[in-house]
Amino acid sequence: MNRQPVIVNDHADFAADDNVHGRPRVGNVRALLDVPILVEGAVHGVLCLQHRDVRYWDEDDAGFANTTGLIAGLSMEATQRQEAETRIEHLAWYDALTACRIATCCARRCGT
Repeated sequence: MNRQPVIVNDHADFAADDNVHGRPRVGNVRALLDVPILVEGAVHGVLCLQHRDVRYWDEDDAGFANTTGLIAGLSMEATQRQEAETRIEHLAWYDALTACRIATCCARRCGT
């Protein structure tokens, strides 16, 4: 997936209508810097930086946005991984059908 940001320095020059890449123009926004938030290679969101005046985004701005988007994506992946580990641990100790602890279910089945 391409992690390149979408950079618009002057919205008035970019589009004749009030719509930029499928998103309506909001307020007095003239400059945009948008970066995808990727989770496992799929876009799960967009980090949007906006400015009211014409702004010429430099490499530091784009680098900051890319790094922030990457950190957001890594945080989302870590959260998903932690939730999956919690589900796996629950399945290891509890019967999926009855929701009883496995040791309790085994004791009932064995008649002890």
